Amino acid sequence: MGGDVTIRASDEDCGLSAQSNNKTKTNHQNDHRLPHNQPRQLQAQARPALPLPRKSPNKLEKGALGALFNHLKPVNPDQLIGDWDGHAINTEHPFTKELDAINWAGNSFDATRDDDVDLYPTVILRNGHRVPYEGWGFASLREIKYNGVVSSALIYNTRPALVHFRHVNDRVVAGVMESREFGKNGNFYFYLVK
Repeated sequence: MGGDVTIRASDEDCGLSAQSNNKTKTNHQNDHRLPHNQPRQLQAQARPALPLPRKSPNKLEKGALGALFNHLKPVNPDQLIGDWDGHAINTEHPFTKELDAINWAGNSFDATRDDDVDLYPTVILRNGHRVPYEGWGFASLREIKYNGVVSSALIYNTRPALVHFRHVNDRVVAGVMESREFGKNGNFYFYLVK
């Protein structure tokens, strides 16, 4: 398995970068070392330095995550086509327990708005295999304006939830789910890796 990943904000390009601990170490006080099975460079348009592991022991503030998300570039629905591994960002959001209960593995997109096809985008692990999760019903990808940026969003047909996506790099997208079901818990933040 790979080494740790260091994620830090870069003032030069206002980017979020990650470097394998096997190659680079830094003393920057906002660095976070994270387990990661495939070290690689990650670039995103954002100012805050934030760790992005699914099981991080450190709780992250939703306000900082919202600011980070709002600095990211939009993503086109066609760029989402394919299979993605999902990772919740630790904000102690109760929705993480629901994802753990269904054994959430990520998302899979095989159609866009142009195809006019509904899909089961949520993927779970069952007996070691990725399978569509039908419990949340069909959904479709659309471009929707969120916080002033038009980007891809996932709209569930029967679940009161809207998932907005932003581009991090060709293999990583950030996501935020908003839902009436969340009430005072606010939005749920996560990221997907291709």
